Amino acid sequence: MITEVVLPTSVGRARLLVGNVKGARGLLVLGHGAGTGARTPDMELIADGIDGVAIVRMEQPWVVSGRQIAPAAHLLDEAWLEVLRKRNSWLPAAAAALPLILGGRSTGARVACRTALPLGAKGVLALSFPLHAPKKTNRRRDNELEIILEAGLPLHVIQGDKDGFGTPDEFNGVDITVVPGRGHELLRSRDDEHAAIVQGAVRDFATRVLSRE
Repeated sequence: MITEVVLPTSVGRARLLVGNVKGARGLLVLGHGAGTGARTPDMELIADGIDGVAIVRMEQPWVVSGRQIAPAAHLLDEAWLEVLRKRNSWLPAAAAALPLILGGRSTGARVACRTALPLGAKGVLALSFPLHAPKKTNRRRDNELEIILEAGLPLHVIQGDKDGFGTPDEFNGVDITVVPGRGHELLRSRDDEHAAIVQGAVRDFATRVLSRE
């Protein structure tokens, strides 16, 4: 069962889609991309359940308010940080204290990388990380991935091999799971033929992160 929680932030109301937290050993919080909310097939698939991990999806205030264009990066980070720093207010105390894994798809993955250290995250999961804008390979965002790598935290990228925002062979020094024949959308539906690849990669990454605790 998914519980919806709406919280005020300094940039508007955010919406949390909270899965079952009972008996979890870790907490995975996912952010969405710049063109969609938190109900894309890949995020819905992950929300279906990973053994031992409580899954929370956060929808940014611009989505909740019905706007079509995402605000500046620092405003995305601000809302994300405010919500996660107050997780005692919207999660049971035991769940709020669980080891935290951050993640997201596309822009949400970038937010997770930029905020992982101040939030004390134990690892970062990136779905369809936008390494560069399409056809602008000279303007890369490796620096956001390097925040995690240089801190020695586990980082895992799940990327379609036809993603115009960066194909798997463009990533340097990053653990990566390749989804064949898929672009930035990663999955076409929750029962996509490659759904097991994504779900398995998330499960294995979460297990690896939590085994370090």
